[in-house]
Amino acid sequence: SSIIYEGELAVVIDETCRNVAAEDARSVIKGYTCANDITATDYGESDWAMVRAKGSDTFTPLGPYLYTDVDDSEPNLAVKTYVNGELVSANNTRNLIYSVGEIIEEVTSYMTLNEEDVILTGAPGNGELQSGDSVNVEVESVGKLHNSVK
Repeated sequence: SSIIYEGELAVVIDETCRNVAAEDARSVIKGYTCANDITATDYGESDWAMVRAKGSDTFTPLGPYLYTDVDDSEPNLAVKTYVNGELVSANNTRNLIYSVGEIIEEVTSYMTLNEEDVILTGAPGNGELQSGDSVNVEVESVGKLHNSVK
């Protein structure tokens, strides 16, 4: 079984919303936090298996802070991931394939989001983790998330 890290920016929703246009997305954002989108790759890619692959206990740690000083523009934040102190991934949210607004528009086109729901924005890179590894996800101006692999 392979366990994969993905350091990402997470968007926390401020209010119940549906069908939010990308240009209005800021109005439903409570803030940002750090995320490590852990995946167990041995479960395959069916819908049911992805629930286990992405949603097992201890997967997707978030935090430790909620950055709420969000302006009207798209975030322009460095995202870095370290494994055992070594920089393994670095990029900037301005390079996301889809902007935060586009992501919120797409997700709310087919589901209602509620206050404090979390959307992950995608990772600039990923890699395999081993038992005993230490992972740090740093998002500029947002914080540093630390988790260990047992």
